[in-house]
Amino acid sequence: IDVIVANVCVLLEASACHVYMVDPENPDELNCYYGQGRTTRLPRRSAGIAAHVLETEASVFIKDAYEHPLFDKDLDLHTKTRTRTILSLPLKYRSEIIAVVQLTNKKSDAAVFTAADEDMFQCFGEYASMALMNCRSHSQMLHQKRRNDLMVQCLSRLGLSTLPHMLDDVMEAVKQLLASDRCTVFVVDEAKGELVSKVAQKVGGREIRVPLGTGIAGYVAKTGKTLNIADVSHCDLFNPEVDLQVGYRTKCVLAHPIVYDGEIVGVAQAINKLDGTTF
Repeated sequence: IDVIVANVCVLLEASACHVYMVDPENPDELNCYYGQGRTTRLPRRSAGIAAHVLETEASVFIKDAYEHPLFDKDLDLHTKTRTRTILSLPLKYRSEIIAVVQLTNKKSDAAVFTAADEDMFQCFGEYASMALMNCRSHSQMLHQKRRNDLMVQCLSRLGLSTLPHMLDDVMEAVKQLLASDRCTVFVVDEAKGELVSKVAQKVGGREIRVPLGTGIAGYVAKTGKTLNIADVSHCDLFNPEVDLQVGYRTKCVLAHPIVYDGEIVGVAQAINKLDGTTF
């Protein structure tokens, strides 16, 4: 990708080039590449001009970025640059948009990007799209290998651990697989009608009890439905009291029922992605 970024900048005389790739496993997220190994992830809805290009499948020419309603001026504050002109282009592979290539600040005397630049990019785009698809395939293979390795490690420990240690091992593997900050296992206490935390990472050994049907974990235990909540502040089920008790701030949650012999016996809950995105 660094090679693509560098070549596009030279070809179209741009000061900078960003590539926004659609995540095939999570279309609401974009993988952003800025060149020289700099990458980040951001929600698709926050991508501004690039998100607009993804939706419309049309190139966008901007003569003055600060006059465009979709341009985020905070980006310039963060990078300590002054964006003037922009050319944002869809990159397709077999008629499917796989990325947006966004160029900023034309270097030539013309000072703005033109239709001729778009035509020039189209000639290069076919090769760039194939290269990006190869990168995506390679990344997916590495990700799957990492998942498989973690699963093998986890399964190899099951026969060697007591139940408490086994739960710790399983949740540590889940935490790594999901790249989450914390994981919790709740077990159903039928006598008291509650969920009781058996594995609760980073809470100082405190036991957490949740009434069945109450809160996110309680709802999952009662209904058997998986909940994937991108922003708990907009979820009526979220109980902020637990955060206050343990001194933590929950942003997003993935909660899944644990079923044995057709009966819900607990809930596994992952909290907050390490990269700041959502599950």
